[in-house]
Amino acid sequence: MNMLQKLVRRFKADEGGFITLELCLMMPLMVTWIVGSYAFFDGFKTYLTSSKATYTAVDLVARQTIVDDDYIGVVGTIFESIVYADGGTAKIVISSVEQSGDDLVLKWSTGTNGAAALSSAAQIPVEFIPIMTDGETVIVIQSFVPFIPRYSWGKLISKTFENTLAVTPRFTAKITNSDQL
Repeated sequence: MNMLQKLVRRFKADEGGFITLELCLMMPLMVTWIVGSYAFFDGFKTYLTSSKATYTAVDLVARQTIVDDDYIGVVGTIFESIVYADGGTAKIVISSVEQSGDDLVLKWSTGTNGAAALSSAAQIPVEFIPIMTDGETVIVIQSFVPFIPRYSWGKLISKTFENTLAVTPRFTAKITNSDQL
């Protein structure tokens, strides 16, 4: 028994290690952690950039009194240059929605980069529309930004970040689209 106690004490007191073995065990964990951190950070960065770009685009439209499809195309180009979507083409749909009694009426809608414009009031995302008085209008923007992670694993997969905002016009009661009168 005395011999076993000596071996246990010697093992406890020995502070020498095998650096090569420790490196082989820890290096894969460290690399995985660093690469995973980069991939998740890239996803959050893309999402936050798309959110800020959506606010910028809707603010550009809300400050106008009359717009046309060409102007919406320019706003779409600015939106694209802000988000710089790696995985594809960023798209936006800008619409004007008016409250008429208890119903919402789609006044006009324009999409960029192949995004389908809203064609009926049934397609309006009502969960984002604030409570409005009769005759009041809001500008609704829907943005779609593709995200393809550089390193895909687990729950980090390719997806499209979608943002929807409803903003009242800044300087007028209604913004008209001269191409869709």
